[in-house]
Amino acid sequence: MEAENKDKKELTQDQAMRKSLKVSYAIRSIAGMYLLYVAFQMYRTMDLNTGGTRLVSNLFMVFFAIVGLVMIITSFRGTRKLMK
Repeated sequence: MEAENKDKKELTQDQAMRKSLKVSYAIRSIAGMYLLYVAFQMYRTMDLNTGGTRLVSNLFMVFFAIVGLVMIITSFRGTRKLMK
């Protein structure tokens, strides 16, 4: 009887952990999409920047794009592993 209760408790803890990971992956992918959006908006307004501002803006644009893509890809991979 105690073994069954322990198995059920472990099962519910596993389900709770999976649900928590799903939410975490969803939030990460949304944040990654937002960073890609910001990078795209910075690209569209790149002509308005001059001098040192342009260099800094371009660096952050590339940084946001790379981090956004990494977040989306890792979230997608994690979700796929979770579904198996």
